[in-house]
Amino acid sequence: MTGGGEATVQGLRSELSDGVLWLTIDRPKRMNAVDLATTKALREAVDAAGENPDVRTVVITGAGAAFCTGADLAAGAENPVDPAVTMDTANALIRSIATVPVPVIAAVNGPAAGFGVSIAIAADFTYAAESAYFFLSFVNVGLMVDGGSSLLVPAAIGRARAAEMALLGNRVSAADADRFGLVAKTLPDDQLLEHVRTVAARTATGPRRALALTKQALNASTLGALDEALEREKAGQAELLTSADFFEGATAMLQKRPPAVRLTTCGVLGTAFAVCCRGPSRGCTPLWTSGLSDRPAHERRAPRCVRSFEISRIHVNKRPGADPSASVMCVTTQRCRARRFAPRPLERNSR
Repeated sequence: MTGGGEATVQGLRSELSDGVLWLTIDRPKRMNAVDLATTKALREAVDAAGENPDVRTVVITGAGAAFCTGADLAAGAENPVDPAVTMDTANALIRSIATVPVPVIAAVNGPAAGFGVSIAIAADFTYAAESAYFFLSFVNVGLMVDGGSSLLVPAAIGRARAAEMALLGNRVSAADADRFGLVAKTLPDDQLLEHVRTVAARTATGPRRALALTKQALNASTLGALDEALEREKAGQAELLTSADFFEGATAMLQKRPPAVRLTTCGVLGTAFAVCCRGPSRGCTPLWTSGLSDRPAHERRAPRCVRSFEISRIHVNKRPGADPSASVMCVTTQRCRARRFAPRPLERNSR
């Protein structure tokens, strides 16, 4: 079966050769972080592969030094998209990879982060270069895992190691990913594509229907709850994508600095507070507090001074029945030591 030419659309390069459809995420300047258009184009290409009798195997890889570093936060900041649309598009891609009736191979040529991890391990075969790593970075920007990784990761490596990846945001090297069972094999960087071509050639010349039914059976026994996981992640992520934690986490990432504030929640009232301090020379006087859970979206952003003073954590009094405004502890990384204070009423403090 001869080649079908090469095409590039919406940050995705595709080439069909000898029954193998190569899909290359082609946004190297963004470390192959995907925007909505690229995610949609990748899903459409995978869906079309299942309907094209000339395609017997799909390979997904990345251009340049990275495989895929997740969602493009910069693109999202410039052109905001409804979180539900973002999640639906991402989930549709993962479903397509898992259900398309041909084998899918992920050639992880470099870092796979965030949603990029889901793309990699949703494939039937995942091969990684030695320089690659896997990084569920969601928690570092105030989000939860998505793209089905709440199911895909523990299905591959078990709940304990999945918790370290998802809850601690631990980076997993290619060597450890191989040892844990997250990938099928790790290879020297200069041997990765050669190995993928060998495997792809074998599946492309195999019995298509038998391979399709075998894939279906394997996924039914290991990923049967994928749809439920995707919907659960969608609901949680839709909430978190509009949170103050994500606003600060994403801003910090784009500005290449540590997040300046982490919000905690009062266990009794379910109200989050952010506080900005003047610094040790003036004590720990609150400049800004806000009950975020019931405030308009435009009042949920932390003020500039929070970032300036690098507040790392906010502790809210969680004693049963306690008034959260009566005893709040602020802890900052450098300029303001922990002190107790009684914030002024919200309407006088809000900015």
